[in-house]
Order: sequence, then structure tokens, then C-alpha cells
Amino acid sequence: MELWEIHPALVHFPIALLLGAVLFDLYVWWHGDSGREWVATGLLLAGVATAALAAAAGVLAFFTGPASFTEEAGQLVWWHIGAAVVQFVLFAIVAFWRWRRQPAPPPSWTRIVGLLAAIILVFAGYEGGYMVYHGAAGIEPRLLAPELREKQTRKQQEGGSQAQKPDGSVLRTTASQRSLKAAVDRPWAFALGLSADLPR
Repeated sequence: MELWEIHPALVHFPIALLLGAVLFDLYVWWHGDSGREWVATGLLLAGVATAALAAAAGVLAFFTGPASFTEEAGQLVWWHIGAAVVQFVLFAIVAFWRWRRQPAPPPSWTRIVGLLAAIILVFAGYEGGYMVYHGAAGIEPRLLAPELREKQTRKQQEGGSQAQKPDGSVLRTTASQRSLKAAVDRPWAFALGLSADLPR
């Protein structure tokens, strides 16, 4: 398994747990069964924990995945990351607040924020899937159309020394390291997309 393949392997768990928590919480609220609200809180906590693991794997995928994706996918990745960060923060706030208030019933605002976070999560998941199925993100270069394989070759030539595997696929190494260094040295510029070392 390659490093960039860990993210898609993990990401389904927080999606299922968090969306399941929101739906179950709404079901319990609709039926007035306050005795089972703790189940939704437990699902939220588990969802946030697995989301943190999926996010860490997403960082690995960003810096180690093949560069043979479309230009559109390269732009959409920032929407994917932004939406993922927002929903994670919202779910973390809701889960922590509900956990601290147990066994008292959760306040109504946690359901509203949780529903908003769920909508953003669905959007983030859609963007991620679109990048893979329509933008070839995370796909082995040897399986792609010739023009995308050529894009990978150009990335290899521009990025300096890169590792080429026996099957012909190429991983970003030097370019990814420069991007990571830019994020550490100038985080504000990296966040705003102002760094010249950002992957294109």
C-alpha cells in the first residue's frame, strides 16, 4: 500500500460515523427518546477521532500522491481541504460540548451545528470523489491517458530528482518537500496560496 492510499482507506469511517450520529440524533429528538442521546454523542466522538486519522492520512496523500491529476482537480483540492477542515472543527465542538454536558440533554444548537457540519461533510466528500473519478487524483500514472502521463513527466522534470517505481509510476519527492518546507516556514503565505513553492 502506498502512503497516498491510506486516506481513501480511512475516510469512509468518519463519514459513516458522523452522518450516522446526526441522523440518529435527529431520529431520537423527533421521537422524544432522550434516553438514547448518549449513543449519538458516542458516535460523534468516534467520528471525530477517526476523522483526525483520515485528515492526517490526507496530508500524506497531498504530499506523496502522483502528480498526474487534471488542472481542475488541482484547484478543487483546496475546496476539499477547506470544507474538510470546517466540518471537522464544527463536529469537534459539538462532540466536546455534548460530552461535557452528559448526562444532561444536549442543547438544541448542537443539533443545528451538527446538521450544518453534515452538509459540509457531504460536500467535502463529493469534492474528493470528483477529484478521483473526474480528475484522476491518486490514480497510478500508467493507467491514465497519455496527456496526463506527460503531465507527470513534466512534474518529474521540474521537481528535480524523483523516485520512479518499477511499474513506471512516479512519486513527487523534491517538490513535495519544498511545499512542506514552505508550509512550515511561511504558514500564512502557504494558507493564502502565495508561496512560490506550492504544488501547481
